[in-house]
Amino acid sequence: MSWLLIQLGIIVCVLLLLRFLEGSAAMRGTKGEDNFPVILKKGLRGMFLLIMASPLFAIVPLYILIPVLLVYLPSYTDLSELNGGRPSLWMKNLWTWKFVKYDLSSDLTP
Repeated sequence: MSWLLIQLGIIVCVLLLLRFLEGSAAMRGTKGEDNFPVILKKGLRGMFLLIMASPLFAIVPLYILIPVLLVYLPSYTDLSELNGGRPSLWMKNLWTWKFVKYDLSSDLTP
């Protein structure tokens, strides 16, 4: 019974947080100025990463998963898309993009 109350409390807290974020347009600054604190943006992204990776905790051993998440976390929470991104020449020149460009520009009429 106490487990159910804990889960219900977590759901209520998440819903209240989502209501606050929707009202303040926190994640994308859709109401003009972006005055949401950077530390809170990074914290929300870290929480999102943890939630999205949580199914892996049942499959992957913790001694592998935790170091991988800790290595990935700084890159995931650096907010680079707000500052123009971090373009990688290596990623731009991958052969797969040339294949996709060729495939999408081909004529699909029979």
